[in-house]
Amino acid sequence: MNDEHITLLPRLGRLQEKARGNLVALKTTIISDGRTLRLHNAGMKGGQVRFGLFGRDLLISALMTQDRSVMADAIRFVCNTLGRSANAHTGEEPGRGIHEYTDVEIRGRLTRYNAAEVSLLLLIVAGRYWNLTADAKLLTEQKASLIAAIDYIHRHIKGGLFVEDPRYCGADGYALRATYWKDSRLPGREDPIYPVTYTLVQAQAIAALRAA
Repeated sequence: MNDEHITLLPRLGRLQEKARGNLVALKTTIISDGRTLRLHNAGMKGGQVRFGLFGRDLLISALMTQDRSVMADAIRFVCNTLGRSANAHTGEEPGRGIHEYTDVEIRGRLTRYNAAEVSLLLLIVAGRYWNLTADAKLLTEQKASLIAAIDYIHRHIKGGLFVEDPRYCGADGYALRATYWKDSRLPGREDPIYPVTYTLVQAQAIAALRAA
């Protein structure tokens, strides 16, 4: 480690401390399936929570922090809210992970299940949790949901690619312009022409199947 790196350490320490404080400010709890889950809202604006609980954000945060309790509660939350049936209004389909816990209506539809990759991230985080803990209790507890997530991936694979298509939920489109992390809109495309594939989601599908 050179002198330049050494001088950076105090600044990095202050940034980490600030980040930890901001993370605490985003903490929230909900009761799900009779259990208190300690989760984090997705974002704040002007000192107030602006974005609530998002399946994608919770799972990616759990994966990045490697905090076992954060991982466990994120897994439980997504499993407990996993799609059970087809719903054209919300984008729900069996085994599809929740996008946004609070109902938000856009273009006459709800955004609740408008994320293609949450079920993939669920399997990735569950696999990482198993690698870290070797604790089968949680995964056994959520066995049915994890199998449903695997079935969801299998259903979406066509010609070796994970294909997103609102027809799986009985709709011709979603509330959001796109149903992966770039969910506001795709530059130059007001709406994708379905069925559609996303490169990032292909990589996530591969990682999810390996984890499964």
